[in-house]
Amino acid sequence: MEIAIKLFREFRDKGYGRDLMAYSILIDGCCQHGDMDGARELWHEMIQDKFTPDVFCHTSLIYSYCQNQKLQEATDQFEIMLNDGVALNIVTCTIIIDGLCKEGCFIEAFRFLNEMGELGINPNIFTYTTIIDALYKIGSSCGAWEIFGVMIKRALVPDVVLYTILINGLVKTLDLEKALMIYEMMSQRGINPNIFTYTSLINGLCSARMLPTALGLFEEMKWKGFKPDRVLYSTMISCCCRCEDMKKALEFVNSMETDGFEPDGIVYSSIIAGYCRSNNKEIALELFYKLERHKFRLDRSMHTSIIAAYCRCNDIKKAVRLFNRMVESGLVPDVYLYTCLIERCSKLSVMSVAELLLAKMIIVGFTPKAINYTTLIHGYRKMGYSEKAFELHKSMLTQLPESLHQ
Repeated sequence: MEIAIKLFREFRDKGYGRDLMAYSILIDGCCQHGDMDGARELWHEMIQDKFTPDVFCHTSLIYSYCQNQKLQEATDQFEIMLNDGVALNIVTCTIIIDGLCKEGCFIEAFRFLNEMGELGINPNIFTYTTIIDALYKIGSSCGAWEIFGVMIKRALVPDVVLYTILINGLVKTLDLEKALMIYEMMSQRGINPNIFTYTSLINGLCSARMLPTALGLFEEMKWKGFKPDRVLYSTMISCCCRCEDMKKALEFVNSMETDGFEPDGIVYSSIIAGYCRSNNKEIALELFYKLERHKFRLDRSMHTSIIAAYCRCNDIKKAVRLFNRMVESGLVPDVYLYTCLIERCSKLSVMSVAELLLAKMIIVGFTPKAINYTTLIHGYRKMGYSEKAFELHKSMLTQLPESLHQ
């Protein structure tokens, strides 16, 4: 931009190229490059040259101000535009509304929307899309649907972008039935979903463990020529594992590799957890130690799955041994893992280890809950150590009275 501006000024000073279009292009270029000082400087030079800024010049500045969260400057520029008698257009108005919505100024945005009508400018699909998207982002789904209703009454036809925003909003509010209904409505109206539509719906379905429906959409997406990315593959693999469909999960791993994506820690963590969940501990262990031999960074989730599997099989020695290795490697166990180990140690009457784990849990900053104490108490009572159980119960009441309600 510096070279372009320098050349422009050289030609201008020699009496060439001095016109409104040249100024407009350079001002817009400065705005796109984030050089607002340069844009304002050219603006003042344009005024000194007796040129009246057109809607393009004003809009470039307004858009750049809004993008940089300078709403006051944007509205000031808009006022200058009005005072200069420059004819407004829907693009400029939509940019102002977008800026107001992004700053959370919805009252001002709605007021401006009404003023547009008074100025003879009718909101278009992009104007309403901007407002609906902003309302969903602040969690106002009711407001978003109210605006959508207004738009429909004005006979405006939603496009794929707006439908996708609506679907994404419904997914986030866990209204998958309505999200699928909107998706069907799109198809009936001849509007083809895009990759974002599919991704949003599939993510929601996977979160709800609606695997068959998610699989159907995934296949439809691929059939229509859209390529899944690493994140979407990971989502599908995770859902298959949580639904204990390990065969399908491995098929996705193969497809993922075919498409050029190497499985990462998230994928391996899902696979290990899936095998553990579906009572295939040996396969999970084989994968876990294979990754370890290949110097793969084993994360907390992987360790937790294996340790929990050992606990379910009452193999407390291996569980504690892996727990200690996990801590030595710098990984921090979570409350779930401490609770799992304490519960199993207590059930197997390995009380010294259970108490040590409770002590470690407190040292690292976790607050034990009632269940952590009660499992220990039951363990001591089972062994006939009533006095120890009573002491522990008393300690729980004095130290953590609120835990009884958790």
